[in-house]
Amino acid sequence: MIRAALALCVLLAAGPVSANCAEMWFVRNLIFDNAGMCFFSPLGVAMFDNSDCTPDAKIEIGAIDEEIVATIKANEADLGCSVDTDQTELPVPHADLLRAVDQLPAVAKEESACLSFNAPTVPVRSSLGIGAAVISSVTAGDTVYFRYEPFGGWEFVVTERTAGWIPLGTITPESCLDWAG
Repeated sequence: MIRAALALCVLLAAGPVSANCAEMWFVRNLIFDNAGMCFFSPLGVAMFDNSDCTPDAKIEIGAIDEEIVATIKANEADLGCSVDTDQTELPVPHADLLRAVDQLPAVAKEESACLSFNAPTVPVRSSLGIGAAVISSVTAGDTVYFRYEPFGGWEFVVTERTAGWIPLGTITPESCLDWAG
């Protein structure tokens, strides 16, 4: 119970609305960065690599990414998000882990965490679907963060060392020592 209270305090102390807004902005724009978009705002230039962008090109993203972007925009509107793109830093938890996956998730308005996962190892995939590459796993003792909207029967999870997709409902409060959020 003490661990759950501490984890909840950590989640709340991070400023869930502002932290989620920052991550929503980042993930939404990372989808466009991956598609070759160029960034010109101070924040966009600081956060993304323009060396491989396509100036003046019409950027196209796939149907899944379009749905993810639409969900993020709706969540940003619901939270009243506003990110100052004149700044040059944006604290985004797990940014490097997010950059490493093939299919990005929609950041949710709320989050929860499995404290000390205690069930069999769960493979973590780079994209949606059982055929996607296994890039890591959730193992006993991991704290597993649920910060993203489920999509197509899958959910995106993050631990301290990995991020990726698992089948929806694979990790439940019963498979954890405790649950926060």
